[in-house]
Amino acid sequence: MPHDAERRRLQNAITQGARIVWTAHAKERSQERHISKLIAERVLRRGNIDQIEAPLNGDEAWRVVGTDNDGRRIGVVVTLKDDVCIIRIITVMALR
Repeated sequence: MPHDAERRRLQNAITQGARIVWTAHAKERSQERHISKLIAERVLRRGNIDQIEAPLNGDEAWRVVGTDNDGRRIGVVVTLKDDVCIIRIITVMALR
């Protein structure tokens, strides 16, 4: 499975009680796209990382993909801050 090390790092952060912080953009998109915080956070716990962006001047952003209760594919883009103490949700999206 691609990106196993990143997935383990995310899962460990969640297990160790990392704080999940939502950006204003992510809050807006979750309302607009009808993706609740509960669903997005469930995707973080159970989903797989399918994409990593590594800009030269910033933190890596990981897209975690999973499904909601209706089978709709959901993507949640996150960064890990302060040595995995904070998981910052950048945006959420419904995928096709």
